[in-house]
Amino acid sequence: MLAHFRPFLFAFLGLMLGLLMGYVFIYFLSTIFYISIVLCTLIIVLILFSLVFKSRRFFKYIFNNKYKYLTIILCFVLGASIFCIMHSTYKEEYNFNKNQNYYVVATVKTNYAHKVNNDTERLTFLINNAQVLDNEKTINLKKNLYVSIEVNNFSKTSPLYELSVNDDIVFYGKFKFTPVFSDNLYEYAYKNNFEYMVYTTQDDIILYNKQPTGIDAVREKIHSTLYNNMSEKYASLAYSVLIGDRTGLDDEIESNLKVTGVAHIVAVSGLHIGFLVVLILLFCKLCRIRKGWIQFLLASVILLLYCMLCNFTPSVTRASIMAVCLLSAKAFKKQADSLSSVSLAGIIILLFRPLYVFDLSFQLSFAAVFAIILLFPLFKSAYIRFKNKKVLTKCLDTINLSLSAQIGTTPYIIKNFNYVSTFSLIVNVVVVPIFGFIYMALFIITLLSIIFPFLGFLLYIPEICFTGINYVTGFVANIPYSTLPVNTLFPITIMLWLCFMFLVSDKCILPKIAKRVVVISSACVLCTVLALNLAL
Repeated sequence: MLAHFRPFLFAFLGLMLGLLMGYVFIYFLSTIFYISIVLCTLIIVLILFSLVFKSRRFFKYIFNNKYKYLTIILCFVLGASIFCIMHSTYKEEYNFNKNQNYYVVATVKTNYAHKVNNDTERLTFLINNAQVLDNEKTINLKKNLYVSIEVNNFSKTSPLYELSVNDDIVFYGKFKFTPVFSDNLYEYAYKNNFEYMVYTTQDDIILYNKQPTGIDAVREKIHSTLYNNMSEKYASLAYSVLIGDRTGLDDEIESNLKVTGVAHIVAVSGLHIGFLVVLILLFCKLCRIRKGWIQFLLASVILLLYCMLCNFTPSVTRASIMAVCLLSAKAFKKQADSLSSVSLAGIIILLFRPLYVFDLSFQLSFAAVFAIILLFPLFKSAYIRFKNKKVLTKCLDTINLSLSAQIGTTPYIIKNFNYVSTFSLIVNVVVVPIFGFIYMALFIITLLSIIFPFLGFLLYIPEICFTGINYVTGFVANIPYSTLPVNTLFPITIMLWLCFMFLVSDKCILPKIAKRVVVISSACVLCTVLALNLAL
């Protein structure tokens, strides 16, 4: 094998490949799926033969590595089976007539997003606990509904301006079926657990304000605290940074962040969890909590609550599980393994939400972390001689971290957005270190402002910082050729890209000469396929 046996890593790879092959089988009826099944069967047969012919050199090798192969095969079959079962058992919750208006009573689940497109103003949000009146029959829907309301000159004077989580609404609207499984996968519908979009107007809706409860009340309190003490433009950015909810994010800010390659600061991920863990450990130090297991329990509880606050999105869940694994290793004096930690996080997410493997935020989150684990030590070896110069080493580590993450995520960005951000590395190096202080300040000030409302004026500090970040990203985004258009990448190109990252890393355990040959060969193959891909 090319790598040491890590059960979680092999299981995660097998499960992910199985889900992807299930997709290939359902949507393309490709022979690739059948070839995969034949290969799995062949490997199982070889393992069975190796039990009998242990003395033969070939079968001895198979026998010694049987657990590695079996782990991948079993998880592969499990992943493919899960996808096929989900597809075959999926059915429409209720068959609504798309030309008919239905009377709906429901509860608001998320804060609204106000969007203006082609002179059309719309409010969009999710509702749950929906009761739909069809003639004299009342239908109780189990899933959420995605609501789109057409509005005119939306402002603070509009009755819908006060709409918030847990409010009751009553309206007439037309239903549009948006299935998760159709001609392709609709990941957004799966992620938000809805299969109908409902269209209505502001004149056809009645709002009943109610106080939210539980975790919704905490989100709403954060939302109101930010919006009451900051301008709407930067309050939406602050809310996105803390909760990861980008529905209300200003279009200009979102565009600038995407173009400059720093949109990850509004998707709660490892960056945010890392800073939060630093805050927790600083709190423990101030309170003189020195026992590792107490720090571990405290951090675990806070991270769990934070995951709930962020609706268990893939990036925050992955980062939190990794943080808990690393803290537990420290608490109980065990050797931590980053690859196993991130793989365990991936397995847990996919077992609960299998189709997240097709979600872009899941792909970007895991690609960035795997790239950092694989490439960071490789790049660090180039400047290891500066280890006595701490300031220079820290600066180089920041560049290294950003560069590694971007190498891992670039193929997914190209595939989904068809461009490359020219100045992404430079902007990340400038913004990310500053953002760490902004995030921790925003977290502490927001918490204090909720407990002591008179301290809300302190939120002016992070607002000034966000203004600076928006100025920098806006300036860079308007530079000519800040983005370069690129043809989309084929899946095989992305797979070769990921394989090459592994082969050049210290996780590949081939002998030195063999490794050089394999790396050079794979580089040639990757460059050839990449050139053909971009030329087509």
